[in-house]
Amino acid sequence: FLSQGIGFSIAIGLTNVPSFAVVSHHFQRRRAFEMGIVATGSSLGAISHPVMLNNLTNGRLGFANGVCASAVLSGGLLFIRN
Repeated sequence: FLSQGIGFSIAIGLTNVPSFAVVSHHFQRRRAFEMGIVATGSSLGAISHPVMLNNLTNGRLGFANGVCASAVLSGGLLFIRN
């Protein structure tokens, strides 16, 4: 559990914190509204991703292909974001 906590903290620091900083720096007029959208998107992703991964690994894809599909989705979304 210690390695998961350290890895999760590093991942949050590398992905979520810069997205909040960029949004708060870019928008001047409706900053609170845009920060709310970013926070909502983070929350929805944190809820839907484990559900999707559970369905993929326990479904017909299996563990290895389910994790691969999850990695491709996460990588694609990070590519779009950047």
